[in-house]
Amino acid sequence: MQILITPIKTQIYLDGILAELKIGFARIPIRANPNHPN
Repeated sequence: MQILITPIKTQIYLDGILAELKIGFARIPIRANPNHPN
C-alpha cells in the first residue's frame, strides 16, 4: 500500500470511500441499524 500520497488525493480517495459506504449502508435494512437517523 502506497502511503506517500498528497493530502488532496487522499481526501478525494477517502471521500469516495465514504460515499460508497453511505450508499452501501443505505441498502441495509433499518432493523440492521436501528440507531441510524434515517
